[in-house]
Amino acid sequence: MGFFIATDTLALMSTDSAAVTHPGEPPATEAEPARSRRGGAWFSSADLGAAATILVALAVIGVLLGLLWSAISPRTKGFVYLPNAVIPSESESLIAADARFLILTGAAGLVAAIAAWMRRSARGPATALALVAGGLLGALLTDFIGRLVSGGHDSGELNTVITLPLRVHARGLLLIEAAVAAFVYAACALVARRDDLGVVEAESAAPAQLLDVWPAAGETVDDWATAHIDVTLDRAAAGNPDWIRAFARNADQYEPLTLETPTTAAGADGGVTYTFVVADPPTERPLEVLVQLRRPQVDASTLDDAGQWTFTVNGADAAP
Repeated sequence: MGFFIATDTLALMSTDSAAVTHPGEPPATEAEPARSRRGGAWFSSADLGAAATILVALAVIGVLLGLLWSAISPRTKGFVYLPNAVIPSESESLIAADARFLILTGAAGLVAAIAAWMRRSARGPATALALVAGGLLGALLTDFIGRLVSGGHDSGELNTVITLPLRVHARGLLLIEAAVAAFVYAACALVARRDDLGVVEAESAAPAQLLDVWPAAGETVDDWATAHIDVTLDRAAAGNPDWIRAFARNADQYEPLTLETPTTAAGADGGVTYTFVVADPPTERPLEVLVQLRRPQVDASTLDDAGQWTFTVNGADAAP
């Protein structure tokens, strides 16, 4: 069967010279629906895996920072003047401990956001939420571990001076790590040149290559009793097989054909043949069929610039 490259001129795609309403070219730049690599949901298993990694990492970092914070922070003294009532010493140790906590957790949020942004495949809302939740968890763990290992007491005998346990006095500082992480990550997203956060999808970067079609472009088919269209790709196309559509010319316009969910058959060298059965095909003969392949899901550069082809069905047999 000869392979005919369909032209953009409507007259050459028609079986007569009458003006025909064309269904329009397939979208040349239409990508798969947003989050298609995530199965139509906001997050995929890969996104959730990356988010879980961020949460665990920030929790571990929070524990380590708690040990470091305890080691470098001064202790505050207090005077017990009533049972369960302590007057803390008015010294710089209170502010110094909080300042060290601010620096440690703020730096953790900054580094975590930059590291998360550098992982291009995981960019998105799942990572942003993980940074916020992980930053809050990490700060709480830093405060808890620092207080746990620092020693000290909140009470003692009357009229004695005791060492108070290490803690964050300005409780709002517990939000610093999450706030810094969220701000830095959002800033990176705002200055990104691409509107997809710079994520390079494997399926969009390397679409499946078209190897063969049946019926062939420009072919006249005498027996189309099976009423199907075969498309052979070099590999399985990602997502649902909505990258093909077909039309039958009826009088002066093209009417869309309903294609059933295709069956697949493995071919040579990893190729896959999709067989699309036409549901309720027209009984009118002769019948010109126009088939279009949507890009970038399928690289149909072997066809015309529109990624489409036509063939003609002859015969008076009733359609199945």
